[in-house]
Amino acid sequence: MRGLLKDTLAELIDRKMLYLFGGVTVVAVLIATVGAQIDVGFHTGSGVDSEADPFKAVVGSAAVRGLSTFMSFMVFLATMATAGLIPQLLTKGRVDFYLSKPVSRTGLLLGKLFSTIIVYGLLITLCGSVLSLALKWLIGGFGWEILGVFPISVAALCIWLCIVFLAGVAFKSTPLAIMTTFLVWIVQTVLSGHEAYKQLLDSKTADIIIDSLYYIFPKMTGINDMSRELALGGTVFDWMPLWSSLLFGIAMIWLAALTFRKTDF
Repeated sequence: MRGLLKDTLAELIDRKMLYLFGGVTVVAVLIATVGAQIDVGFHTGSGVDSEADPFKAVVGSAAVRGLSTFMSFMVFLATMATAGLIPQLLTKGRVDFYLSKPVSRTGLLLGKLFSTIIVYGLLITLCGSVLSLALKWLIGGFGWEILGVFPISVAALCIWLCIVFLAGVAFKSTPLAIMTTFLVWIVQTVLSGHEAYKQLLDSKTADIIIDSLYYIFPKMTGINDMSRELALGGTVFDWMPLWSSLLFGIAMIWLAALTFRKTDF
């Protein structure tokens, strides 16, 4: 596990991904800085209570939503950045080296998955922390409930990585892994409006098909909504989008492990 963790970290550094994530974070901080300079009728850092200054509360809410959007984008970047890890791992010579070690194929795949989650999960959390501290200093108007964005974002990353790993094992191709993940994203985005489709079609058969697809596929749109609600200090009453999506991710990595065990090299 430690060897795979070091390899994943080395791959991150060698492919200059730190520059990409760092650059996006710097741009986000600059955008927040420019936004904070706009004259909105309150003095930043003056200690005005958000309840006494409704406009400041609105700005704080916008800042929280901006952070949530930023974290969703960072999860997207991390997913795309890791799409080639498994195809590279399965190249001739490299996979032979790993399989020569006293570790099962399932252990190798899970070790790579957990290593990737740790490295990229910490990376996006660090980037999000930099932006949240900048927003707190520049704008304020929100509490530390904003930290709820980070575990939800890491959970979303885990789900996408399971999909990427399955596609990588099945196709051994980085472009196909990216395309498969993108198709899943399109499907789950379309299915987020499942209630509207059911009302439009007005068919019991269609209702069953749409509901089945909705509950099977991950619900990243719903997870993003949960993240924003928690960050705004609200209460999430329905955790179904998160736990059902995690179950989908578990099913994907199980299929990846099964495919990996039956693959000849």
